[in-house]
Amino acid sequence: MPNPSAEFLTKLVSHCSPLGIKPLLLIGDQNQDYKSTLREVELKDLLRRAPHAIDITSTREMIRGKRVLVTGAGGSIGSEIVRQVLSFDPSRLVILDHSEFNLYTIDQELRSHIGYEEKIVPALVDVCDKNCIKDIFEKYRPEIVIHAAAYKHVHLVESNPYSSILNNIQGTQNLLNFCQQFDVKTFVLVSTDKAVNPAGIMGATKRICEIMTSIAALKTEKVYCSVRFGNVLGSSGSLIPLLKKQIESGLPLTITHKEITRYFMLIDEAVSLVLKAASISKPGDINVLKMGEPVKIIDIAESLIRLMGKTPEQIEIKYTGLRPGEKMFEELYISGNELNTEHPDILVLPKGDALPSQFSIDEFNTCINEVISYAEESDQKAIVKLSSLINSQYFTSLRVVNGQPQR
Repeated sequence: MPNPSAEFLTKLVSHCSPLGIKPLLLIGDQNQDYKSTLREVELKDLLRRAPHAIDITSTREMIRGKRVLVTGAGGSIGSEIVRQVLSFDPSRLVILDHSEFNLYTIDQELRSHIGYEEKIVPALVDVCDKNCIKDIFEKYRPEIVIHAAAYKHVHLVESNPYSSILNNIQGTQNLLNFCQQFDVKTFVLVSTDKAVNPAGIMGATKRICEIMTSIAALKTEKVYCSVRFGNVLGSSGSLIPLLKKQIESGLPLTITHKEITRYFMLIDEAVSLVLKAASISKPGDINVLKMGEPVKIIDIAESLIRLMGKTPEQIEIKYTGLRPGEKMFEELYISGNELNTEHPDILVLPKGDALPSQFSIDEFNTCINEVISYAEESDQKAIVKLSSLINSQYFTSLRVVNGQPQR
C-alpha cells in the first residue's frame, strides 16, 4: 500500500503490538533492494496529516538572491528554517545562535554545501546583546530576518521569568529596532499557540512579541509579520523524547492529565508553512497555521508504547497535574475572525489582532521598557507589569496580592 494513512497505521500497530509484531514501511523505489528501503513505523507516521501541496513560487521569490538572517538557527525549528532557506538560494545566510553547541552542530552540517565559505556566516551571538546584534546588521545588511530564537519550555520559563522576559521580549525589541534602522524589508516572528490567552510567562512574552511586531509593521509599512503554531514533533526537549526514555528505562510515564490535548505538526511541514505564510503576508499580519485536530497526550503515549514493542497494560502511567503556566487545551485563535489565505493551512489576522484597548502605542512601548528594566533588576514588578499588559483572564499561574505576584 503506497502512502498508508495515519489512521490505518494506528489500527495496524494496535493489532500487531499484542502479538509482538513490528510492521515495517516500504519507502522509496520498490524496485530497489527491500532491505535498504524498509523501516519501522514511527510516531510521526501515526500523527501525519494528509498534506496540502505548497506552491513554493512566492517563497522562492522572497528568498532567492537575498541576504537572510535566522536567529535561533541551531534549534529544532531554526535549523530546519536554515535548511529550507538555503534550498531557495539566498545570496548570504547568517545563522545566529547563543548556544555554541547548537551553532556548531548546524554549521558542521552546512559545511558540505557548495559555496559555504562565500554564503554562510555562523554568528555566536545573544539576541539581548545590542552591540553584537548591531554589528551583525552593519556587516551583513540582512534583507530578511527570521526570528526563531526564544526560551520556550514552559516550566523552565516559569522558574526563570526574568531571563526569559529579557531573552524573548528584549531580544525581539533589539531585532525590530535594528530592522527599522537598517531598512530590513521582511521580519518574521516565529510565534506559538501559547500566545493566545496566555496562562504563564512564556505565552505572555510571545504575545507581547506579536504585538511589537505588528506595531513596527504599521510604523514602517514593511512586511513584519508573525506566524503562530502549536507543538512540533521531535523538537529539542519536547515531550516525545521524554516519554521514549521513560518507556525504555521501565519508568512510569508522567503525564499531567488524562484529558490534556495538544496540537502537533511535523517540523518540515511547519517550517514550509512558516516560509509560505511570510511570502504572502502583508504588514502586521499574524498568520495562524491550521494544525488539524488536537491530540490527546495519552493517545500519543499509548501509540508510542505499542511502537516500542510493549502494550499499554505493561506500562504504569502517573498523572502529575498541570504545572504553572500550562493549560489543559491550547488555543490557536484569539478573535475567531481569522481569514482564509491562498493556502488552506494558513489563516491570517490582518494587521494582527490589535493592541490591548487600554493602551496607546506610546503607552504600550513605555510599559514594555518598564518590564525590561524591572527584569534586568530581577524585580517582581516585571511580572506584575507583564500581566497587566496581557490582561488575560487565563493568566492563571499568577495571583497578584498587595502588588506582589504569588504562585
